[in-house]
Amino acid sequence: FFDRGVVRALCNPASLESPLPAAEVGPALEHLVFQELHAYQQYFARDVPLAFWRTYGKQEVNFVFGDVAIEVKASASIANRHLKGLRALASDYPLRRQIVVCREPVWRRVGDIEIHPVRDFLTSLWAHDIVK
Repeated sequence: FFDRGVVRALCNPASLESPLPAAEVGPALEHLVFQELHAYQQYFARDVPLAFWRTYGKQEVNFVFGDVAIEVKASASIANRHLKGLRALASDYPLRRQIVVCREPVWRRVGDIEIHPVRDFLTSLWAHDIVK
């Protein structure tokens, strides 16, 4: 991982004055969450592994932080299709929590899966409410 803002500035300095193109929102959001998880791990949870999970069938979960699975989506409206990776992982491994970090405006739950707005997730992470 490398700071996506630096890459964007080096490729096209004028692009920093315009909104982020839609194609870059997802990777930028995923990168932000990774940086926060990694920083949290380094400060408070060095013994908790931070990993990525993917099946041979290409289902994936962005982050597995100990027994917490975290999927990052740029969508402002999470649907069942966004939850397939989390459900596949949960069917194979015991998880304490399954979380989607996204641009929805309010926290909600879909079965065992928690849908977190980005800001709420980051606040909960640094309040030590995500990883125990």
